[in-house]
Amino acid sequence: MSGSIGTVSNMVKNSCVSFLNDKDLKEDVSKVLQRPIKIANDANCFTLSEAYDGSGKNKKVVCGIILGKGCGGGLVINSNLISGANAITAEWGHNSLPWATFDENNAPACYCGLKGCIEQWISGSGLSRCYEKRTKLKKTGKEIYELAQKGESNAIFEINALTDRIGRVIANICNVIDPDVVVLGGGLSNINSLYDELPEIIQKHVFSQTWHSQVLPAYWGDASILRGAARLWD
Repeated sequence: MSGSIGTVSNMVKNSCVSFLNDKDLKEDVSKVLQRPIKIANDANCFTLSEAYDGSGKNKKVVCGIILGKGCGGGLVINSNLISGANAITAEWGHNSLPWATFDENNAPACYCGLKGCIEQWISGSGLSRCYEKRTKLKKTGKEIYELAQKGESNAIFEINALTDRIGRVIANICNVIDPDVVVLGGGLSNINSLYDELPEIIQKHVFSQTWHSQVLPAYWGDASILRGAARLWD
């Protein structure tokens, strides 16, 4: 699921699937299935799966980032999924874009009620918005990537800008968490050039003379979310 469960109300909060907000989803699903359930957001499940036996296997600190329609995050330390006192651990998609350029200071509004959230910049919808602003053409993230592969200059520009933003975001995360590995999932994680270009961008912004962590694609791909949900019972 998108969003998280309130620690006091047990209601869904912060979900981009807005009709889920303020609903007791866990209780409702449990009643329908007539059995106990466990629930976590998609990015947490994704990260748990990749930390258990995916790209983060045998790593102490695993950071997961889903780059899809939105931007979700998860954190696993010593094989334990960290949710936090307020169930908002790894919600870095709703921090402000770090080291924003002049053009990026004119930030769009986010569904959460704030402006300039990372999710509005490093997501499929963010990529589409930036490309449309530049060209007046509506394209999906996948279509923009395919155009870039064919040499279309505007698409190349936006893919390069996206890569730089992702690098800055990961560097910002590293300055706080310093993970052993950052695992990327979601549709934008299929941009192969990310894994060659991100380390250099991260190194420019991270507070360290050297940076030895890794940025890797999800070993289990889209299946990691479902696999991680099953791991909630371990």
